[in-house]
Amino acid sequence: MKCRTQTCKERLITSRIGVQLRRERTAKGWSQEKLALEIGVSGQTVQKYETGAVRLNSTMANIIAGILGTSVAAIVDVMGEST
Repeated sequence: MKCRTQTCKERLITSRIGVQLRRERTAKGWSQEKLALEIGVSGQTVQKYETGAVRLNSTMANIIAGILGTSVAAIVDVMGEST
């Protein structure tokens, strides 16, 4: 998908970060609810992060990466993806 506007690019990046978050979570064998409990949010919030409905901020990315035992880059690095 080619984006020409900044808003489109931001939505695409947010969506890709959500996909990568889901990959990291499922690779660990965790449900959305388990991750939510570990990071102190609702399961619905985790779902929104993963679908791109809510943007993951840097603080939460650090917390999630630490809990999942991965790097922040594994969750938020979308370089190399065409935007």
